[in-house]
Amino acid sequence: MQDKALVFDLDNTLYYDGDSEVEKKENAKIVNFLKQKLHLSVAKAHNFMSDARSRGLYDVDAVTPDMPFTKREFMDNVCDVDVGFLPRNERLNQLLRELPQRKFIITDGISKRVRAVLSSIAVDEDNFEGIFDGHDMNYVFKRNPQAFEMFLQKYNLRAKDCVLFEDSLVNLQTAKKLGFTTVLISPEKTRDYPFVDKYFSDIVTALEDLTK
Repeated sequence: MQDKALVFDLDNTLYYDGDSEVEKKENAKIVNFLKQKLHLSVAKAHNFMSDARSRGLYDVDAVTPDMPFTKREFMDNVCDVDVGFLPRNERLNQLLRELPQRKFIITDGISKRVRAVLSSIAVDEDNFEGIFDGHDMNYVFKRNPQAFEMFLQKYNLRAKDCVLFEDSLVNLQTAKKLGFTTVLISPEKTRDYPFVDKYFSDIVTALEDLTK
């Protein structure tokens, strides 16, 4: 993998949130946003949020196609949550600094949240050549191949020259079909998957393996 670009998911990949505190905070923001914008009860707004989540992260227009707000407004609001509780990871920063490959972050969220996370976990943003977020992928998100295709085009990369580190099996499956080398980051491995090339319990262990 020495000659491949390293592509990192953000949530539960570059950091691990075992208690799902970030997602809980996002869900609360989604419910409050939909309640205010659509004049819904809390219960109805919660149902809308659950429907959007089940269709794909922030796929709110599938739930309310006549929404009185833009996707950018929605994303910027609900992704703006406090991540200051995430623990520092100096070892990760050291590994990213030492690895010579081109490095990128690709996230269904927004770049502002990426920068907040990196600050909290003490990882320098300049370790990465670029951050490709939900706005960049025009809100189609990583489960769709178009998201990765737009990422590759923006940075003049070929899928076969990229390694994706990701916790989502759906996203890994999509990337594998395009030709990415795929690495599952998860504290629990239940079985082998044909679309996963390597598995590691955490990102530090994965990157330490690259240095061997």
